[in-house]
Amino acid sequence: MKLKTTILSIMTFLLMITFVACGKQEDSPSKVVKKFYDIIEKGNVDVKDYNKVMTSDTSMTLSLNYNQMRTGFLASMGGFDKINSETINGDAATVSVLFKNGESEDTKLVKENGKWKVKM
Repeated sequence: MKLKTTILSIMTFLLMITFVACGKQEDSPSKVVKKFYDIIEKGNVDVKDYNKVMTSDTSMTLSLNYNQMRTGFLASMGGFDKINSETINGDAATVSVLFKNGESEDTKLVKENGKWKVKM
């Protein structure tokens, strides 16, 4: 009887570890910034796309002009190249982005409802 209890306990423990390990991981600030630039590169953006990566107060104020401005900015920089660095300080983060022309820009993020969002 004790062997069955021990085996059952071990199986339960392993099952719990599997659920935790396979659970959905939150996107890192760097992943959110990469998604943000992917949206801009895509052009013709629906506000719903921005809502996924930007804070609610920012995404509500977005307009077609903003999208065109950022698309023009990204084109003038030669496009997105890579993430340089990521710094997290509590519920705030800064991600340094390198553009293809060699210039870089810091993107600020905050945690909103447990998810990283770009803050403009």
